[in-house]
Amino acid sequence: MLKSRVSLFALAGFLALVASPIHAQNSIDDGRDASFLPRPAEAITTKEPSALPPATVVAPSATAPAISQAPPPAPITKPAVSEIVGKPVESGMLGDIDPESIGLYGNNEGGLGASLWKGTSREVVTRLLPHLNLPTSSPALNNLARRFLLTTAGVPVGVVGTAQHLTAMRVEKLVMLGDAVSAWKLVQLAKPEHIDEITLRRAAEAALTSSESDNVCAKLPDIIKDHTSAEWQKLLLICQLKAKDTKAAQLTIDLLRAQGVKDEAYFSLVEKTLLTGTKQLPRRLTPLNALILALLQQADLPVPAEIYARPEASLIPPLLRLKAKDDNRRLELAEKAASGGLITAAELEAVYASISFTPEILANAASSSETGGRLHALLYQAALSETVEAKKIDLALKFMRSTPPSGLNGTQGQVLVDMLGTLPPNATHNTSSASLGLLYMVAGKPEAALEWLKLARQASAGMPALAVELERFWPLTVLVGLESDSAYNQNLTKWLDEAVKIADAKSDDRAQRERAGNILLLLDAAGFVVQDSEWAKVMEVAAAEKRMAPPALLVERLRAASAAGRRGETVLFGLLVAENMTDKPFTAVLAVIRGLRAAGLTADAASLAREMATALLLSAPKP
Repeated sequence: MLKSRVSLFALAGFLALVASPIHAQNSIDDGRDASFLPRPAEAITTKEPSALPPATVVAPSATAPAISQAPPPAPITKPAVSEIVGKPVESGMLGDIDPESIGLYGNNEGGLGASLWKGTSREVVTRLLPHLNLPTSSPALNNLARRFLLTTAGVPVGVVGTAQHLTAMRVEKLVMLGDAVSAWKLVQLAKPEHIDEITLRRAAEAALTSSESDNVCAKLPDIIKDHTSAEWQKLLLICQLKAKDTKAAQLTIDLLRAQGVKDEAYFSLVEKTLLTGTKQLPRRLTPLNALILALLQQADLPVPAEIYARPEASLIPPLLRLKAKDDNRRLELAEKAASGGLITAAELEAVYASISFTPEILANAASSSETGGRLHALLYQAALSETVEAKKIDLALKFMRSTPPSGLNGTQGQVLVDMLGTLPPNATHNTSSASLGLLYMVAGKPEAALEWLKLARQASAGMPALAVELERFWPLTVLVGLESDSAYNQNLTKWLDEAVKIADAKSDDRAQRERAGNILLLLDAAGFVVQDSEWAKVMEVAAAEKRMAPPALLVERLRAASAAGRRGETVLFGLLVAENMTDKPFTAVLAVIRGLRAAGLTADAASLAREMATALLLSAPKP
């Protein structure tokens, strides 16, 4: 499927129209169950004092101005540090029931609330949603996009018009995001007239390679009654082969040939490989599409390396399950997909487990010279069979230290937790305690992280190296919710002074000071107060970022939508602003974090801030 691209010229006129006044909402209904949100550590309990001393962490004092002629947004309460990552929310109720209100995620499944589109016009959504380019490079934003597209919510207000239905747009974007299963399930809930034929076929093709393949084949005869094009016959042929009905398959081939259908790779796979049982694949299988992949699944033969180059997101999970002629290319694709949160930890672990190593190599995994995905597969397998806790820890930490920060932000963090298994804090592991605290933080396990950090703090009195390591990633403990209000300002000063000291020691290198300044910006965007005295320590003119800035109108509409509490609109503009995030200036990411928080999506804002902080902190050279 071709990805949509935001065209500045195409959107300029519409964005000017969107800039017209839209009434803000006076209440923000997050609409999610609290159990879905990251929980602050139980050992830390903080209460907000009635007066606000300097050490109290509050939301930024400056509130974005409201849209012209709109009432001011509801005041944002000043959260305690442990409340920043998530808080109980109220449920919403669907207003006027509309067939396009369907979704898979309610309040208890991670949905964004029944009032997702409250205050947003249908024209805004139908004009901008097609330009959404998914997946992003951020696991947090991809997770948000998936929930955004699957939320059961009242529809935007306005006339439907002749544009593509909202449900069809959501299905299309889910397939682009890589969630073929959910896209097909949404199709099943929708009214047939709300899904155009092209979107229906693309959803069916993607689902044909997934766990929904049997359901697709069961529905196909009814679909073909209304849609008789040759492309549907090609799907039917795959289902006939899947059912071992070679006679019906041959009739379908004859029909396709009679219609003049040309698809060399498709017909070669069917006629020369599947029907004849030849243990050989055609030479040309690219560009890979869902139909070719479905046939490769049935052929069950090792596939060439070139098909792992830039597949569509929806094809990645089934592609990784195929046999490979080149395991290195398969591992490379698996880890790249994992870094964006496009595959689960179980799917990545299945790839790691499928790589063959000799018993001797496994026994010496800790000292292996392997690199990249092969090293990670080796360490993963060795850790699962290791019974000595200290050795298991060494394997997991070697995995973590050899993984780029972008990988740790994705599903590889969960893989690390699975490698360790049940591992309660123990004083015999004091030397590794700080690193294990970091490991559990990046894996999204704050309770386990807290216990290891407590152990590390106790042991650091006699082990200076531990104190240095704890201080190095201290901002992450704040963004995860493991820092108390009372200690925040004192520890911020301590961390920043050390960062500036390191920067001053490298008089010809401003990267450390700039990195520290960016961390302060993240803390501020996530709702933590940074005093003027702290800003002054990193306040210097930095080199201009030579990156493509997002359109100013998108950034401004993001600010206006979030200030008015229009949650769905905020997410939509935020995803558009963050497109190709690695190529955007840091200010664009900050705008998205601030927008999500202002719209009441505090957990999502914190997740994105944690990702960015992890990348900054772990990419910094050790002192």
